[in-house]
Amino acid sequence: MALQAATNNFDNYENNNVIYVKNIRDMVEHMLTYLGYEVELVIDGAEAIEVYEKAKASGQRFEAVILELTVPGGMGGIEAIRKLREIDPEIKTIVSSGYANDPIMSEYEKYGFKGVITKPYKIKELDDVLHKIRMIKTIKKH
Repeated sequence: MALQAATNNFDNYENNNVIYVKNIRDMVEHMLTYLGYEVELVIDGAEAIEVYEKAKASGQRFEAVILELTVPGGMGGIEAIRKLREIDPEIKTIVSSGYANDPIMSEYEKYGFKGVITKPYKIKELDDVLHKIRMIKTIKKH
């Protein structure tokens, strides 16, 4: 019943594409796939930027981008969000980290993120944060 409740938020959205960055990729990929998302796995923030740019140029939209705060040897969430917001100021991003006490995790909106999730997390928590940011309306420019 808990898993059924976790997926009830899914029916009324335009698309179900998500980019996710980090080393626990397989587990998160399974969780996102179970929730009905099509997942594009990337290594770090630099690859997320590359994938997002190519998708945008071809008319594809990602409903969310989940960025790890830190990526050893790669581009982390703070640098990536700056560049992604230059590409798309309305991008819906979630910051993820096991460092719950990091100030960025408590003040994530100040850094341009729309949501936050602290590792380790359960499928219901992932579903809830994705539902929250999907409810954010993008501003249409006229």
